Amino acid sequence: MPDEAPDGAPCGPGPPGIGTIEGGSDARRVPYWLHVEAPKLGTEKHGTLTRPGTYGGNSAGKQSLVSSYRYPEGSLSCNCRTGVQTDLSGPEQVFQYRLKAPAANLGAVVLTHARGVRVSPRLVVGDDENRLVGYTAIPVDINPYSDFGRIVPAVGAVFPVPATYDIVFDTPAGAKPGKFTFRFWVNDLTPPTVRLLTRTVRVNQKIRLRVTDGGSGVDPASFIVNVDALRPSYVYKAGVLTISPGKLKRGAHRLTLVASDYQETKNMENTGPVRPNTRTFHATIQVP
Repeated sequence: MPDEAPDGAPCGPGPPGIGTIEGGSDARRVPYWLHVEAPKLGTEKHGTLTRPGTYGGNSAGKQSLVSSYRYPEGSLSCNCRTGVQTDLSGPEQVFQYRLKAPAANLGAVVLTHARGVRVSPRLVVGDDENRLVGYTAIPVDINPYSDFGRIVPAVGAVFPVPATYDIVFDTPAGAKPGKFTFRFWVNDLTPPTVRLLTRTVRVNQKIRLRVTDGGSGVDPASFIVNVDALRPSYVYKAGVLTISPGKLKRGAHRLTLVASDYQETKNMENTGPVRPNTRTFHATIQVP
């Protein structure tokens, strides 16, 4: 069912048209487009975020008043592989944050879902689903220097002004609502921290590193791991990256790890330097 305007007329875009402006003997034909909307997000019950941290949510049993968000109205359809679902007609849960001073960034990322549950985040301003804060507000990596177009469960704002922001966790059409956890951050300006836990490796032993981030959190999909010229397999769990380098020869080996946080997926040419939320770590591994 479409939203309703205050006078009862269906909301939505009217047909595009051409208007004529005349002045003396001159006439100009001007294209126009009209859209009428009655925002519904502000009528929903909001949770309140007072500080960065990890929080729990539950979309089950919540209202389903909003099914689409704009602007942008699409999902980065420009030759990208997003596949972001724009029909969010399931129930949504809303968390509100009041930004009192200008910031470098803010955002949220979905960390976990209960079994079978799926929610998709959006970031709007002013209790209005028609005021997405731009492409950073949809769950896509928009960083042209990393993995542009990758679906990522994070939304954010770059250089947000003081205002009230709503982080909405909405249920895509046909998906199951339920419990989830998310991380909320403000002013994340530093890349992940990397610490080598295994400096001497015996033959067939694994290499372990601690990789953590106190802001938006480590994005495991950003990892690039090299041991010498090889790309070994690895597992990241509970802040520890475990690398399986295979059978290394005796002697010294060069380990390189590139790791980013979720804020990096929202950075672009408007932020600097290039990839400020990415760490490149080098270490020498000895095999006795």
